[in-house]
Order: sequence, then structure tokens, then C-alpha cells
Amino acid sequence: DLKDDAFNQGYAHVVAPDCDGTLWYGDIGDLFFERALTERWLQSACGGVLNELCERYGIKVFPDVNDTARSMMTSKVDGTFLERAKSLGIGKNEAYRQFYSTQGLCMGGLSVGFIKARAYEIMNEPGGLKELIFPQVQSLLTQLSKMSMVVVPISASLNLLVEVGVTFLGIPGRRALGVTTPHKDGVIMPQLVEPMPYGQGKITLISKLGGQPPAMALGDSWQRTDKELLLGA
Repeated sequence: DLKDDAFNQGYAHVVAPDCDGTLWYGDIGDLFFERALTERWLQSACGGVLNELCERYGIKVFPDVNDTARSMMTSKVDGTFLERAKSLGIGKNEAYRQFYSTQGLCMGGLSVGFIKARAYEIMNEPGGLKELIFPQVQSLLTQLSKMSMVVVPISASLNLLVEVGVTFLGIPGRRALGVTTPHKDGVIMPQLVEPMPYGQGKITLISKLGGQPPAMALGDSWQRTDKELLLGA
């Protein structure tokens, strides 16, 4: 069967789909971050890592971390972030890796419960991401699960967000992998647990989990986040 074929060829019986743009149309990390900025959820605990990135890239820093984070987000949207990266000799993929890791670390100071509750709202509300799930992908993953393959979603968004999101496809949240941070007393700490699941980090992380590369992978971004994952499966 498919599970045995994977094992015999040196692969884990794992299917590794990317999340944002692959499981659903949209980016749960960006949606959460945008809402966090609008509602001013960010806490001062993330100021150190946020200010460090902004100072490195010449992004304006404000007294309030919510305003600094908005400044960071604007620089990505208007292209000045990548322009500055180029002037510093930093490649596009590495610049985005730094951006998304910092975006995840901006959750420092927020509680795990708060983040998961807000992620559920983003998925479940009218017009939410649950309405933007790709049914063909969901059907494919369901069929592969029936063939004894283990579906392990992986994302460069915060792990707490994708753990909630994948449950809307019937996938246990505990299987999802994303940007991971330690937490203390139920509160996120602004520290990154490597490898970060971006680019090469995706295939490295998921191969560690299964002891071997995944038998199959799905992604939507060959140029940026998923190339190494797709090549490694």
C-alpha cells in the first residue's frame, strides 16, 4: 500500500501540506497580525525583537509597539523593506524569513488562550477563512488519510494559529507545525524555536518529526516558502 511504498523508498508516511495559500485562500498569520494592529493587542514584551529588526532595516520605531509593528508591516507592503534588504546584501528569502519570524515573535506577551480564541474567530466568522478552504485539497487529504498517510500541515505562521485553522479541515491541531515560541504560565515569550518553518526550515523540521522526509508535500509558492519542501518530498 501507499504507506509501505513510502517506507520502502526511504520516506515517512507523511503528507506535508503548506497552510496559507494551499489549504485555504489567504494567510492566517497576516490576518491575525492585521487585526492585532487594528485592535492594538501587541504588548511591550515584543519590543526588543521588533525594534531590533526595524532598526536593522531603517524602519521607523515608535514608543508604542503597535505603531512600530504597523510601520514594519507598511514597509513590507510598499516595498521599502525589500529595497533596504537589497542595500544590506540580504536576499529576498532571508529577508522574508526575518520578517515572518519577527511577526510571530510580536505575539510575545499575549496568552495562548487569547491567541487561539482570536484564531478561531478569524476562521469561523462570516467571510472567515473556513469559507476559503480549498475543497479539492481537503478531499485529497481526506483520501490520503484513509490510505494510512499522516497529514502534517506546516506553515510560516505562528503554530498556535495553524493549530486552530487545520481543525476546520478535520485535521487534529496537534499535528500542525508553525513558528514556535516557548511560553511561561500560558503567556507567549518572544523567543524563536529553530528551525523556523520557512524555506529550508520546512523540510528540516518535518523530516525531524518523522525521522525521514515526507512522502508527499503540497505548496503554492515555489519561488519563496515551499520550494525546499516540495523538492525534499
